Amino acid sequence: MLFHVLDPDEIELPFDDLIFFEGMEPGDERTLLAEASDLVHAFREESERFRERWRTTCLEARVDYRFARTDVAPAELLRAFLTERMGRR
Repeated sequence: MLFHVLDPDEIELPFDDLIFFEGMEPGDERTLLAEASDLVHAFREESERFRERWRTTCLEARVDYRFARTDVAPAELLRAFLTERMGRR
């Protein structure tokens, strides 16, 4: 079972102004100064493709995949998952 947990900002890029982006991975020194509104469409598409790659990889490995947002209470996510799992039996 994999719960793929993302913050809504990681999904939607809800910024409108000039924004400074920097690499978050260890050793990633890249930076970008850009108008967020110019990037929103491409960002959202890539975010969706990223989640779909994880879903497909899990499906191929026979691993349950659940996408979860940090703005949804963990208890709600677990309840929905367990209810669905119990329904399969």
